[in-house]
Amino acid sequence: MLTAPDHVNVIEFKASTMWVEEEGLVCVVLKEKKASRSVSDVKASIEKFKEATGHQKCGVLIDATHLPDFNYQVREYLGAEFPNLLSAMAVVSATPEGKLKAVAFFNMLAQPYPVRVFDHTEEAKEWLRLQL
Repeated sequence: MLTAPDHVNVIEFKASTMWVEEEGLVCVVLKEKKASRSVSDVKASIEKFKEATGHQKCGVLIDATHLPDFNYQVREYLGAEFPNLLSAMAVVSATPEGKLKAVAFFNMLAQPYPVRVFDHTEEAKEWLRLQL
Protein backbone atom coordinates (compact mmCIF):
# COMPACT_ATOMS: atom_id res chain seq x y z
CA MET A 1 0.00 0.00 0.00
CA LEU A 2 2.68 2.47 1.01
CA THR A 3 5.95 2.53 -0.95
CA ALA A 4 8.98 4.79 -0.70
CA PRO A 5 9.68 7.21 -3.55
CA ASP A 6 13.00 6.64 -5.34
CA HIS A 7 14.54 9.92 -4.13
CA VAL A 8 14.30 9.34 -0.33
CA ASN A 9 16.68 7.77 2.15
CA VAL A 10 15.09 4.52 3.34
CA ILE A 11 15.91 3.31 6.85
CA GLU A 12 15.48 -0.39 7.61
CA PHE A 13 14.51 -1.64 11.06
CA LYS A 14 13.98 -5.24 12.16
CA ALA A 15 10.21 -4.94 11.97
CA SER A 16 9.63 -1.89 9.75
CA THR A 17 10.89 0.37 6.99
CA MET A 18 10.91 4.16 7.37
CA TRP A 19 11.57 7.23 5.27
CA VAL A 20 10.99 10.96 5.51
CA GLU A 21 9.25 12.63 2.58
CA GLU A 22 10.05 16.13 1.31
CA GLU A 23 7.47 17.94 3.43
CA GLY A 24 8.79 16.24 6.60
CA LEU A 25 6.12 13.57 6.69
CA VAL A 26 7.50 10.36 8.20
CA CYS A 27 6.28 7.13 6.58
CA VAL A 28 6.55 3.73 8.27
CA VAL A 29 5.69 0.36 6.75
CA LEU A 30 5.46 -2.57 9.15
CA LYS A 31 7.09 -5.75 7.86
CA GLU A 32 5.64 -9.24 7.85
CA LYS A 33 4.49 -10.50 11.23
CA LYS A 34 7.48 -12.84 11.55
CA ALA A 35 9.77 -9.94 12.48
CA SER A 36 10.71 -9.68 16.16
CA ARG A 37 8.51 -7.42 18.29
CA SER A 38 10.20 -7.74 21.69
CA VAL A 39 10.40 -4.73 23.99
CA SER A 40 14.16 -4.49 23.45
CA ASP A 41 13.72 -4.56 19.64
CA VAL A 42 10.98 -1.94 19.82
CA LYS A 43 13.14 0.27 22.07
CA ALA A 44 16.04 0.01 19.60
CA SER A 45 13.72 0.95 16.74
CA ILE A 46 12.37 3.94 18.67
CA GLU A 47 15.93 5.17 19.28
CA LYS A 48 16.69 4.94 15.55
CA PHE A 49 13.40 6.71 14.84
CA LYS A 50 14.38 9.56 17.19
CA GLU A 51 17.76 9.91 15.47
CA ALA A 52 16.16 9.93 12.02
CA THR A 53 13.66 12.63 13.02
CA GLY A 54 16.19 14.78 14.90
CA HIS A 55 14.37 14.08 18.18
CA GLN A 56 11.52 16.30 16.94
CA LYS A 57 7.81 15.51 17.06
CA CYS A 58 6.47 14.69 13.62
CA GLY A 59 3.46 13.55 11.67
CA VAL A 60 3.59 9.84 10.86
CA LEU A 61 1.84 7.85 8.18
CA ILE A 62 1.95 4.15 9.05
CA ASP A 63 1.01 1.21 6.86
CA ALA A 64 -0.55 -1.17 9.38
CA THR A 65 -1.23 -4.01 6.94
CA HIS A 66 1.10 -6.24 8.98
CA LEU A 67 0.36 -4.76 12.40
CA PRO A 68 1.09 -7.48 14.97
CA ASP A 69 -0.62 -8.31 18.22
CA PHE A 70 1.75 -6.45 20.55
CA ASN A 71 2.19 -7.87 24.02
CA TYR A 72 1.24 -5.77 27.04
CA GLN A 73 4.79 -4.52 27.71
CA VAL A 74 5.26 -3.32 24.12
CA ARG A 75 1.84 -1.62 24.09
CA GLU A 76 2.64 0.17 27.36
CA TYR A 77 6.07 1.25 26.10
CA LEU A 78 4.71 2.57 22.81
CA GLY A 79 1.82 4.26 24.59
CA ALA A 80 4.32 6.13 26.76
CA GLU A 81 6.75 6.97 23.94
CA PHE A 82 4.40 7.99 21.13
CA PRO A 83 3.27 11.29 22.77
CA ASN A 84 6.93 12.37 22.88
CA LEU A 85 7.49 11.50 19.21
CA LEU A 86 4.30 12.21 17.31
CA SER A 87 2.25 15.29 16.58
CA ALA A 88 -0.30 13.30 14.53
CA MET A 89 -0.68 9.80 13.08
CA ALA A 90 -2.52 8.58 10.03
CA VAL A 91 -2.94 4.83 9.54
CA VAL A 92 -3.59 2.98 6.29
CA SER A 93 -3.92 -0.76 5.76
CA ALA A 94 -4.48 -3.07 2.82
CA THR A 95 -6.38 -5.44 5.11
CA PRO A 96 -9.39 -5.06 7.40
CA GLU A 97 -7.39 -6.89 10.07
CA GLY A 98 -4.69 -4.19 10.07
CA LYS A 99 -7.29 -1.43 10.37
CA LEU A 100 -9.08 -3.23 13.19
CA LYS A 101 -5.85 -3.77 15.14
CA ALA A 102 -4.87 -0.11 14.73
CA VAL A 103 -8.24 1.08 16.00
CA ALA A 104 -8.07 -1.35 18.94
CA PHE A 105 -4.52 -0.23 19.82
CA PHE A 106 -5.47 3.45 19.96
CA ASN A 107 -8.71 2.73 21.81
CA MET A 108 -6.74 0.91 24.51
CA LEU A 109 -4.13 3.67 24.79
CA ALA A 110 -5.72 7.05 24.16
CA GLN A 111 -3.17 9.53 22.85
CA PRO A 112 -2.93 13.33 23.17
CA TYR A 113 -2.42 13.77 19.40
CA PRO A 114 -4.86 13.20 16.54
CA VAL A 115 -5.04 9.68 15.10
CA ARG A 116 -7.14 8.62 12.16
CA VAL A 117 -7.45 5.47 10.03
CA PHE A 118 -7.83 5.82 6.26
CA ASP A 119 -8.57 3.62 3.27
CA HIS A 120 -6.34 5.57 0.88
CA THR A 121 -2.75 6.79 1.24
CA GLU A 122 -3.25 10.15 -0.49
CA GLU A 123 -6.25 10.96 1.71
CA ALA A 124 -4.16 10.10 4.78
CA LYS A 125 -1.24 12.29 3.63
CA GLU A 126 -3.54 15.23 2.97
CA TRP A 127 -5.09 14.93 6.44
CA LEU A 128 -1.64 14.72 8.05
CA ARG A 129 -0.44 17.83 6.21
CA LEU A 130 -3.42 19.70 7.67
CA GLN A 131 -2.47 18.53 11.19
CA LEU A 132 1.11 19.80 10.99
